[in-house]
Amino acid sequence: EEVIGRTVLELGLWENLADRTRVLEQLRTGQPVIGLESQLRTRTGEQREMIYSAELIEIGGEPCTLGLLLDVTERKRSDAALREAQANYRAIVENAVEGIFQTTPDGRFLTANPAMARILGYDSPEELVAERTDIARQGYVNSEHREAFKQLMAEHGAVFGFEYEVRRKDGTRRWVSENARAVRDPNGTLLYYEGTMEDITERKRAEEARQR
Repeated sequence: EEVIGRTVLELGLWENLADRTRVLEQLRTGQPVIGLESQLRTRTGEQREMIYSAELIEIGGEPCTLGLLLDVTERKRSDAALREAQANYRAIVENAVEGIFQTTPDGRFLTANPAMARILGYDSPEELVAERTDIARQGYVNSEHREAFKQLMAEHGAVFGFEYEVRRKDGTRRWVSENARAVRDPNGTLLYYEGTMEDITERKRAEEARQR
């Protein structure tokens, strides 16, 4: 009742009058407006995000705009918050000092961060993912460690502080410590492993020196 009989401009609904002009021009050509994203101003002055669709019809021989207005402000805010969270997560992963990875059960890298590439002697995560396609053969100095890793995953679903010797791209060896977990689908099927890796070579050498 408060809005009937008043014009859209009088109510000050359109935050961007250029959008309203485009809507009117398009409707005059006989083309409907579908899914226009714009902003409106509420009675209290709050700006809200909206999706607007409309078509030109006749009522009693008079042209009339039949429109649908959908308030998507909260969705937009949620999307923005999600994008910010994703950006923060990417920044953490990209700048982490520990290697972060996802690998398939058959030994292929799905994802890796720059630290993971450096630990294994690659110039970039992309190079690591492309070239290291068989972790058991290319990565583990001792193949028994790979079998032990998979056995622990099958029994417990995770490993913590799993130490083994790894072979880098140039063939040199480094000791690493790995924390990882098995990721499964709702039916319990193993999808991939994900976790972190730390180079502990210097610590190992110090331990050996103390023992000697």
